[in-house]
Amino acid sequence: MVLLGYTLWGVKLPKKLNTDQIMKLENIFRFFKSPLTFGLTVFAITLALTQFLNYQRYLLFETQKQKNLVTQANWVEQEFKKTLDQGYSTTQTLAFIVAHYGVPKNFDSISNLLIVTHKEISALEIVNKQGVITHVFPIEENNVLGFNILKDSLGKKGANETIKRKDYFVTGPIRLKQGGIGFVGRTPIFKDNKFEGFTSAVISLNNVLKSAKLHNKDSQFLYRLTKVNPDKTEKIYFSTYDNITSNSFSSTVEMPHGEWKLYVSAKESMPIVGILLFGVIGLFISILAGSMAWYLFKQPKHLDKLVRKKNLELVESEEKYRNLVEQASDGILLGDKHGNLLEVNIKACELFGYTKSELLKLNISALVTKENAKEIPQRIHKIFQENSLISQRILLRKDGSEFYGEISATVLPNKLVQGIVRDVSPRIALEQIASKNAKQIKESEEKYRMLVEEASDGIFLLNKELTITDVNHQFCKMFRSTKDVCVGSSLIALILPEDLEAQPLRIKELTEGKTIQALKKMLRKDGTTFTAQANVKMMPNHHFLCIIQDVTEREETAEILRNSALKYRELTERISDGFVALDKDWKFNYVNAKACDAIGKSYSELIGTVAWDTLPYFTQTDAYKMLLEAMQTQQYRYIKQYREEFDRWYEYRMYPSAEGISVYFKDITKIKKTEEQVLKTKAKMESAIRIGKIGYWSWDMQDNSLEWSNEMYTIFDLHPDTPLTFENASLCIHPEDRIKHKELINHRIQNKDNTPFSYRVVHKDNSIHHVLVELEILVDENDEIHKFHGTVIDMTDTIRVKEELKESQEKFYKSFHSNLVGKVIVDANRIILEANDTVANLLETTRENLIGKSLLGADVLNFELHQDSETRQVLWDKLMQEGILRDEEITYYLKNGKKIPALLSIEPLKLSNRTNYLVSAIDNTKRKEAEHLLEQQNEELSKTNLELDRFVYSASHELRAPLSSVMGLIDIILHEDHDDALVFKLNMMQQSVKRLDDFIKDIVQYSQNKHLEIAMEPIDFRHLINESLESLWYLKNRKYINMEIDIKEIPLFYSDKKRISIIFNNLISNAIKYHNINDKNPRITITIASVNDEVSIQIADNGIGIPEKHLDKIFEMFYRVSSKVMGTGIGLYVIKEIVTKLNGTITVVSKPNVGTKFVILLPNQTKKSRANEVQTNLVSR
Repeated sequence: MVLLGYTLWGVKLPKKLNTDQIMKLENIFRFFKSPLTFGLTVFAITLALTQFLNYQRYLLFETQKQKNLVTQANWVEQEFKKTLDQGYSTTQTLAFIVAHYGVPKNFDSISNLLIVTHKEISALEIVNKQGVITHVFPIEENNVLGFNILKDSLGKKGANETIKRKDYFVTGPIRLKQGGIGFVGRTPIFKDNKFEGFTSAVISLNNVLKSAKLHNKDSQFLYRLTKVNPDKTEKIYFSTYDNITSNSFSSTVEMPHGEWKLYVSAKESMPIVGILLFGVIGLFISILAGSMAWYLFKQPKHLDKLVRKKNLELVESEEKYRNLVEQASDGILLGDKHGNLLEVNIKACELFGYTKSELLKLNISALVTKENAKEIPQRIHKIFQENSLISQRILLRKDGSEFYGEISATVLPNKLVQGIVRDVSPRIALEQIASKNAKQIKESEEKYRMLVEEASDGIFLLNKELTITDVNHQFCKMFRSTKDVCVGSSLIALILPEDLEAQPLRIKELTEGKTIQALKKMLRKDGTTFTAQANVKMMPNHHFLCIIQDVTEREETAEILRNSALKYRELTERISDGFVALDKDWKFNYVNAKACDAIGKSYSELIGTVAWDTLPYFTQTDAYKMLLEAMQTQQYRYIKQYREEFDRWYEYRMYPSAEGISVYFKDITKIKKTEEQVLKTKAKMESAIRIGKIGYWSWDMQDNSLEWSNEMYTIFDLHPDTPLTFENASLCIHPEDRIKHKELINHRIQNKDNTPFSYRVVHKDNSIHHVLVELEILVDENDEIHKFHGTVIDMTDTIRVKEELKESQEKFYKSFHSNLVGKVIVDANRIILEANDTVANLLETTRENLIGKSLLGADVLNFELHQDSETRQVLWDKLMQEGILRDEEITYYLKNGKKIPALLSIEPLKLSNRTNYLVSAIDNTKRKEAEHLLEQQNEELSKTNLELDRFVYSASHELRAPLSSVMGLIDIILHEDHDDALVFKLNMMQQSVKRLDDFIKDIVQYSQNKHLEIAMEPIDFRHLINESLESLWYLKNRKYINMEIDIKEIPLFYSDKKRISIIFNNLISNAIKYHNINDKNPRITITIASVNDEVSIQIADNGIGIPEKHLDKIFEMFYRVSSKVMGTGIGLYVIKEIVTKLNGTITVVSKPNVGTKFVILLPNQTKKSRANEVQTNLVSR
């Protein structure tokens, strides 16, 4: 039977088992008793599991491969459709014009505009109903005028198919009559269901392939473009492969509106290597698992064998211990708590002169003197309290003689006392002799110690464990500590860890008798360090004597000299100037790399040579004369010189000394040109301010001072010599506006409001002028206002023009002289009171013939048709009932038989307290012409937008180029030695130029986002984030901010890479600029994750945060939360526009001094969303 709860190999057995049951279980598990069998079983299971995972991985790879192929095929299909849709839209537009207005006379200009807006179109054609091409644009390289496509063997099939379908159809790819291969998209023109011809668009094959990026050699896909023949065979026109193997994937895309197919195939890959590698790894893991199982399973048997072996060793050890006690050189006694002896060894018998049996009958008190015997009970009690005790006593032998014994007593676990007795009489005798010599040694030591204490060097002693055993006064002074603190310290703790790691202690050399000298960085208790020159040697007692000197000042001076030399050489090599050093004899002492490049010789070729032997032409220049003058006067000289032979400007700076002269030189041609350009730009800006009559003002609230530009005096009609005070300025304000002006100023100060406002000023001639004030508020680091500044513009003329314009618009609204709408005013009896020329022309009569008569009396219309009379009467009755008519269709017939369809509107009009009627008639023909004109204007507007984009790009390039040059100049000047005031002004100028440059970049980004189409491509978020971080390395304190990037596993994501890159650049740069400099761990966290069919982009920081009152306005253009950090106020606006363009959303959560988090959700630009976008574009056209 087995015990309750017994387990066998992890299997829970019943509470009681009989012998048969146990035997059955043993038979079942006998198989596993062998470690080798168990290891093989684990190996087989692990191998099966790993190979199953390898197979699943292979299936997953094949599924992903097929998915990528379908995605690529859909994308290529959309790109082809996008390109061919250009042919559809252009031919439809051209067909509409021809069908309604005939072939336009300005066919070339219309075609040019269509081709400009549809860049993939190569040519536009008009074909008459006989199939003859009558118009072509551009004619160059497309001269096919007179060619009959209905008689052409290649072209007639597609043309007939287009006529048959009565809809847009694409023929191709075919060899074009004008040369090359391409597609021809045709839209048929039908009038009254009769074929009248085609409008055709030619698209070259290269343009189609380029738009779909089929030429990309790095693509993971293969493509084949074929034309479907009538017999269903296919002719290949483009292919990036010869044959497709059986184990590759492919997808066929049949294009609509055409007779061709596109095959997209995945490049054949070789996943077998990865599969085999993973299989081998699985085999290795299986072998390792089996081996570990075999090893662990055999451990119990091994442990059992070790236990038996250790038991034998323990028995042998006890026997050896007993023999050792008996043979010990010291006497060993075992007694109880009363002092009775229970066991002794041979040596104890020899020490006391007793036999073993005699000793065992004695008490311990019999072995000591009578004086010591009285203390025995107390000492035994003390032994039991402390468990051990060591003492020296005079002991008695059997013969009564005495000897000094050292007794070491220990309490054993069985409460017996073991004593070890050693005869120390010889040692005591030696100690007595040594005590006599101790006084003499002590006197010598005292003299030596006084000498050591008064030494100017630090002296200390070390034992073998490198622990300090003694120090002198100077040592304590060096370490700013006391002797008690120093003694007992480890030498290792007194040496700087970095220095100890670089130069380990040379203990081995010391033990060999060598004296070691070394330079070490020593560490004090307060954390300060000093440099020490150490001299160490080993003394006869194997301790170490160390003498140290504080050489900190010496080493610091040497380090400064070394660093100065290194920095000087590094500086001369890094500067952008050429640098040469000449001695008294005009020989080269030093030449930096820039100078070597300029001279055209290496450093080794120049050093030691005479400068004028190498540069003979330099002696003919003004710079040479200046160089001689500098050496003679020993004064600094500077010269700019134009070298006509090189057509370059050079700058020379000469620093003479008694040993020679140092010369810095550089090419400043670009700087000179930039200076000229800056002067021109400055003149243009001053001209713009002068021409625009803009006045500038500034109010410094710290000293309560005003500053005006010259134009301000003109606007306020003050003489420039008039003292500029608040009183004088206030006197110019209209008396009725002074209180209002003061309230406006106080409101803006209290609320930090920079909203523009206006008021009136009175000139000396009593004329009243309206001025508009634009202002900007500057605050200090405490967010307190310290300055207002802004501009003032005289708005008098503008306001007068607006009033005149309003009056003119009112007159125009009431005017009848419209070129588009015929208008008349009739009274209740239908008598015409007023008419405009348009209605007169419409009725082919004069205003004089109409006014004062009814239409019947004017005799301009044919009223013989009874149906028309009834229609007019119905309309008049409707007017009487409803009081107004809107766009009622009616047809008039003139006396000459001409038919005029019109839209008629009638509404009551009060004139001189009489009810009259305003009648408006619109010729439908004119409306059609207006619609056509509107379409032309829309095209012109598209062209204007394109030209505006070009202008923004050109303007940004032309402005940023000189700004970059100015920033470069400022940076160069800042690297020179200047006073603090100039450096401060240069820094301010640099920040202003940088702000203007950022503003231009933001404007360009805004323009591109507005007008560029979305470029759909796969997005690698990690790559985009790394690019942004690399591009922002220059931002202040960037290196102190921790970047935490967490990109979750997301499916293949398509969107516009450039726009998403702009989002990352702006948000990350803002997080860096507005980080909290007081935070110990500033960080920026970027998280990318997939949410349903969208991607979530979260950018969070622990910066200064945004106050809640600003959160609703931060996405407005030019809105800035704080002026502490330079910015344009347009970055977040651009981000909002980009997110809207990508059909996404952006939200912000922020708390002051806690941080800010932006969350952006962007949809995946899949096939469906892309199709919707194409449809939207077509509708908008």
